[in-house]
Amino acid sequence: MNKLRLTSNPELIEKLTADFVKTETDSNTWGTLYLCPKTNEKWQKIYVETEYHGGGHPVLFKLPDPRKLELINLIIDSENLDEIATACALLVVNEKELKEEFREELINAIENKITQKDFQWNKLNSEKIKSIISETQLFDKTNRRPILGKKNIEIEKDFEFYKDISERAKKIITTANTVYN
Repeated sequence: MNKLRLTSNPELIEKLTADFVKTETDSNTWGTLYLCPKTNEKWQKIYVETEYHGGGHPVLFKLPDPRKLELINLIIDSENLDEIATACALLVVNEKELKEEFREELINAIENKITQKDFQWNKLNSEKIKSIISETQLFDKTNRRPILGKKNIEIEKDFEFYKDISERAKKIITTANTVYN
């Protein structure tokens, strides 16, 4: 269990938290803090996509909260698809709730990964890269920055920022589909 950093697998969350001691519940966020009595590690369970029917999906992670760079590194380096999907979900949640931008760093990390000499376009890597782009919506050129109080030139610059990332993501998806199909 020491290598596990985060998960959104409901069965695994239930299994892990059954052995944990609940230490605190936040009624505002529906978050729950746990202590693992075997390792003395602190964990937190939150719900993402709470705007959807059913109250959202559970996510369990080891404290301290994984930050943007750690999440991006997990996404790029992990072969655990649950861990990748969970890290993607947390990046999106942090962008929405904390206004923490990640898109440029993530697209750069993907481009760096796929241009490394030891990278191979195989089925796993192709599906992983396409999944990362899809789950983080890198293909979407929607401006996520505030527009109130900005001049048109600033809004246009923000739009071009997201458009560029979108085009780069679509190019990578095209390559993944072409190279491995």
